[in-house]
Amino acid sequence: MPLLPPARFEFDDPPAATLAALERLEDALDEGIPRKRAGENLLIATWNIKALARVTKRWTSTESDSPKRNLQDLCCIATVISHFDVVALVEIKRELEALRFLMAILGSKWGFIVSDVTEGTGGNSERLGFIFNLDRVRPSGMAGELVIPDDELKLSDAVLREQFDRTPYKVSFASGEEAFTLVSLHIVWGDRPSDRAPELGGFARWMRDHAEDEDEFNRNLIALGDFNIDRMGDPNWNAFVIENGLSPPAELLELPRPSATRRIGTPSSTRSPGSTTVSSRPCPSTTGPPAPSSGTVICWRESRRPARRPESPITTPSGRSSD
Repeated sequence: MPLLPPARFEFDDPPAATLAALERLEDALDEGIPRKRAGENLLIATWNIKALARVTKRWTSTESDSPKRNLQDLCCIATVISHFDVVALVEIKRELEALRFLMAILGSKWGFIVSDVTEGTGGNSERLGFIFNLDRVRPSGMAGELVIPDDELKLSDAVLREQFDRTPYKVSFASGEEAFTLVSLHIVWGDRPSDRAPELGGFARWMRDHAEDEDEFNRNLIALGDFNIDRMGDPNWNAFVIENGLSPPAELLELPRPSATRRIGTPSSTRSPGSTTVSSRPCPSTTGPPAPSSGTVICWRESRRPARRPESPITTPSGRSSD
């Protein structure tokens, strides 16, 4: 059965074209995403959802509608999310109407937690958030925003001289006997690529230091979100990965770029707030020109592999990994 808004909202019935689009999307996701296996795997995704705020309460949008995102789009988004256990959403906006409708479509087995709005021009009225399947994973007691102490910003070797434009957000989770902390961030875009290096380097140092801190709530840290890194081996990649020892999984580095993303079941011909994009490639990406943000699909397997090939999107140099 397709995921649709509950009857209490008294929306019109979805048209046949919407039901067909949802069916095609479901089939494509079943084909491309690993199935959930109780006690064996955990599926985590990160998705720059692009300005999730309000919604047009009809199944299709017109040129004059604002926002363009409509009920069909929300059902497509819910369908994608339902194939994972935890999804970190980037660019949730101050207005939470669309998010609340999204949670109603997903149903009572799903929970969410969001950060406060990051104020100021750089913050862009954005929140970071996590949606999670309560049958598979639960918050384990810690949630907080990442703020660098002022005295650290003033150190002679500090790479970050001011707070993050959009405050990173960390939440601890548990699945069975395994515990982990997801740290989501949306790196500043800036006027030039070099503007991103301070936030990338400062965040990477924070990850490294907290992974080595025996008093950290959970030293099993996983970074995910929109890093705004153009390609492997550029200065921003080096600031994030090479210089501070963070470790991206080799499997993700081999995936194609977002330009190859397949659009499924949506009426839009260009990427917009009204379109639904399904992507299974990493951020940062490996080759080619700058690319738009997209979701990253991670299969978090039960079996452990050697430390040189960790299973999280970005893990810390502590050598810890989760299954």
